[in-house]
Amino acid sequence: MLYYRAELWAKRHIVVFALQKYKLLYFIYKGDQKRFESTDRALNLGPRGNQERVISATQYAQYLGVILDDELNSLRYMEHIKERVTKSIQAMRSISEST
Repeated sequence: MLYYRAELWAKRHIVVFALQKYKLLYFIYKGDQKRFESTDRALNLGPRGNQERVISATQYAQYLGVILDDELNSLRYMEHIKERVTKSIQAMRSISEST
């Protein structure tokens, strides 16, 4: 329902949404994980012209600089921060060693 309202808005304002940028996350209660396989589930938005529009499920998505993962435990976000901090520290070390 929300997607179709957004499509109507886009037509009115001459905007095109890039489907390859869409991310689909399933947040499943741990007790129900046996019944669902989030990697196998995709969202079919129906065809447009001769092109089928399907959004595949992912395990994480980045929104406004924060990485959300399907388990909501922030481990992927912490790994991302750790990589950025390590690169910054290495850059500072290389600057301090050259002076």
